[in-house]
Amino acid sequence: MQDAKALLDSLMGPSRDKSLEEQKKTDRWKDKDVCKRYLVGFCPNNQQDNWFHNTRRKDVNVCCKIHSDRLRSDFEAHPDHAKYAWDYEKDFLEFLEGLVREADAWISRETGNCVGPGKVTKLPASVKQKVAEMQEKSEQLLKEAEDLAEKGDVQASKQAVETSSKLKEEVKELKEKHTYESGGEQVCQICGVRCNPDEPADFKAHLDGRLHEGYTKIRAKVKELRDKMRSTPHPDEKAREEKAGEREKDRGAKDRDRRRDAKDKDADRGDEKEKEKEKDRKAKEKEREKEKEKEKEKDKSKSKEKEKEREREKEKEKEKSKDKKAKEKEREKEKDKSKKDKGRDKSRSKDRRHRSRSERKHRSKERRKQSSSSDSAPRKKR
Repeated sequence: MQDAKALLDSLMGPSRDKSLEEQKKTDRWKDKDVCKRYLVGFCPNNQQDNWFHNTRRKDVNVCCKIHSDRLRSDFEAHPDHAKYAWDYEKDFLEFLEGLVREADAWISRETGNCVGPGKVTKLPASVKQKVAEMQEKSEQLLKEAEDLAEKGDVQASKQAVETSSKLKEEVKELKEKHTYESGGEQVCQICGVRCNPDEPADFKAHLDGRLHEGYTKIRAKVKELRDKMRSTPHPDEKAREEKAGEREKDRGAKDRDRRRDAKDKDADRGDEKEKEKEKDRKAKEKEREKEKEKEKEKDKSKSKEKEKEREREKEKEKEKSKDKKAKEKEREKEKDKSKKDKGRDKSRSKDRRHRSRSERKHRSKERRKQSSSSDSAPRKKR
């Protein structure tokens, strides 16, 4: 149902079921639900005719607006066609440039994924089947050779191995026959599809494909619209320039009148300005005198502060000298104490020596007495 409705809208216009007055209107193309890109060219993402359908370019949104040939003819016959066409073509150009940028990004990505040049083996379906059968038979013969060798039949085992090797060589020859030097994959610089020029049928199918044709048309339209925008200015630009010129003239006349009025007012205000200038001069002189007095006071305060600082420095020097003298006295006292302590230590050491000597003498006398008494005791017993 939707497809039939869209087809009728494109052929007869969307107002086919409405009254005659509405059908006679020729500016229905101004409505928001009408595709403006279709009016000035084509719509590549039309819901009924989407060029990107069944492709990997899924980022392009589908256009669900009305695409009507009837409205396009009404638009082309309308007296304001040039005025609206310039704006619609500008928007159309921006949309197509976005598609071109996406295609260029796709081309750069696919270029990195291309298979490089080199040897490629491509077997037809019949040859592929034959090769598979030969490889399977070769493996079976090798297994039979192992079984025969285990049983002790060496001759039969050798024959099986020889036939297996012959089959492998035949497979190798078949693959070499269908091996060729490939130039590698290439990326189409128009639509970004990766293809292989070594396969003419696939390459031609890509060239005849809808995506390639669509991007070819898009790039050609972009070039056409860019050239048109550069060569033809906006239709309203001339009218704007004329209006701007008239406005400048009016502004010039108004400026002249304002200058004359200003001169007259200046002549009347001349005397008042001179009086005001004299007042300003006197006021400025008074302010200068006040500033001079303030500077003098500042200088006096600065000199007083300097004198106070000098006195403080003198007092600090006196305190320092007092501290030095006190420290010297303390040092002298400490020296005297150390001398006295040394004398005391010497006297004490002498006393200790004298005592130790007397104690030694006393001990030696006692020892002598003890020894003499021990010698006299045994003589009495005899």
